[in-house]
Amino acid sequence: MGRASLTYGEQQAPVPSFITSSKAERSSAFHDDVSKYERLSLQLDDGSELDYCILGDGTACILAASPSGDAIALPIQIDGHDVLSLGERCLFGYHKLTCVILPDHLVTIGPFALAGTGITEIALPQTLRRIEYKAFFNCHSLTDAQVAPELEHIGPGAFESTALSGFWIPATVTEIGFDAFHNSAVRAALPLPTFAIDPHNPRYCLDRYGALYRIDGEHCVLQQMLEKTTEAIAIMDGCELVERKAFFRHGRLRQVVLPSSLTTIEEKAFQYCERLTDVSNTEGLASVGNHAFQGSSLRKFAVGSHLESLGECALYTGESPTRIVPPSLKEIVVAQDNPRYYAVSGMLIERRGARDDRLLIYAGDAPEIIVPDAVTEICPYAFSNVEGPVRLVLHDHIHTVGLLGFAFGRTLREIVLASNECEEGFVEFRFPAGTQAQGAVRASFYSCTVNPKEIMYAADSNMLSCTRSFEWATYAIWRLQKPYYISDHAQDVMKNGLKAKACKTCLEFAQRRYMQGFSDLMDLEIINLENIGEIIGELGEQGEPEAVGYLMRLKRNKYGDTRDVNFDL
Repeated sequence: MGRASLTYGEQQAPVPSFITSSKAERSSAFHDDVSKYERLSLQLDDGSELDYCILGDGTACILAASPSGDAIALPIQIDGHDVLSLGERCLFGYHKLTCVILPDHLVTIGPFALAGTGITEIALPQTLRRIEYKAFFNCHSLTDAQVAPELEHIGPGAFESTALSGFWIPATVTEIGFDAFHNSAVRAALPLPTFAIDPHNPRYCLDRYGALYRIDGEHCVLQQMLEKTTEAIAIMDGCELVERKAFFRHGRLRQVVLPSSLTTIEEKAFQYCERLTDVSNTEGLASVGNHAFQGSSLRKFAVGSHLESLGECALYTGESPTRIVPPSLKEIVVAQDNPRYYAVSGMLIERRGARDDRLLIYAGDAPEIIVPDAVTEICPYAFSNVEGPVRLVLHDHIHTVGLLGFAFGRTLREIVLASNECEEGFVEFRFPAGTQAQGAVRASFYSCTVNPKEIMYAADSNMLSCTRSFEWATYAIWRLQKPYYISDHAQDVMKNGLKAKACKTCLEFAQRRYMQGFSDLMDLEIINLENIGEIIGELGEQGEPEAVGYLMRLKRNKYGDTRDVNFDL
């Protein structure tokens, strides 16, 4: 390892001319590919080791440093080359490192450069222009960062997960990345903010609630909510857009008032805000992105006449990382003059052409849902976890069902599927709530189409392996009575299974007082002259006189005199 001529900060070397030149001319390792330069090494006087390279403009970039102790002073020059940048992961992960002295004329701190170190404070050089992506990420002990007055760029997550208690954004800053101060100790809301922006900054400002706004030309954007204790916010008048993930997983937010100027809410803007129940003045929105309010507790949503785009799962409120619950959204109101969207009995539907509409979401708890005939697509999560509906009526020309589109809650007990392929004009699915049969039929509706043949094949396949004898028997009886699209294999398995377990099935029917089951088994000739005596005898031995009497009446009504049958009671 070689040694080089080093110059440290205390010598106060004159500021190189290119640092004071225009931004386009300034040196930065991140406008260049450092891998194309020779990687050099040296050892500092304190035993610390450095890897560095000399960039094309003659400046030095420190690529990696291995401190010899809990502190390191990085040189401002190496062999006469000014150190203007720290490379990616330069000091990453040195958690025992508590003090770092940066070069006086440093321009750029690279991605993850000091991430995971144990530093408690950092003096940012006067010349510093750029703090890149997650440069100080996970510096859990970092409480103070002295301001760099010419700072221009703060990358995403730059001070994320630090103990930083305050920060001043100078007028020169033109870029603040997403989550730059996430999970830090800064407070951005009145009355006692510790995070502030120079009032002369032309690009950024804060409101009294702790929301960060960005000016893009003539447009105002809410970039991110910095204050995590805010429970209600009235977004600033003039704001036109709420940016992606602006309020993502905000744990305290309950109420949002939108300004009349707001037209766009981007994807995931309010995703997983589990306490958010009220968002008012949504009528002026033109676009709501994917998952915008997913996992919130939104109760009502009004679609105005200008809404043109509503993203996937934008209004699905039934699931978040910490809970799976029935959706909170119970009311959707759509302006009558909206040319794209309309609502029918709680269903929000998008017009796409003749008999080609798309059902986006259901809001309500009516006992019966009748899907309009014009609907051909069910969006993901449209009915997921919905509780209340008992009966669903739809048609078989629905060609697409998104993920969990029909994944109803536990109350649904009957599905009626209109189909021209059936003599009766419909296929009917009935099942007791909370049973394996219900789960089997529901599971078959998770497919990507509403195809009655595929639905019945899937449901039959699920139920053939059912281990609950009563549920299996009642399902088999229903399918043999209504053999829509039943396969020969399934029909044989069900018929033979009922015959083989006739005594056991009848005993369970008797114990549950399910007398209709005996009638059904006789209609299917599962109970017949050959086995009815054995069945009645078994029921008598098990002390079920009501069932015995019922079976004898059925036998008498169907076959006449029963004296030739030895019931052996």
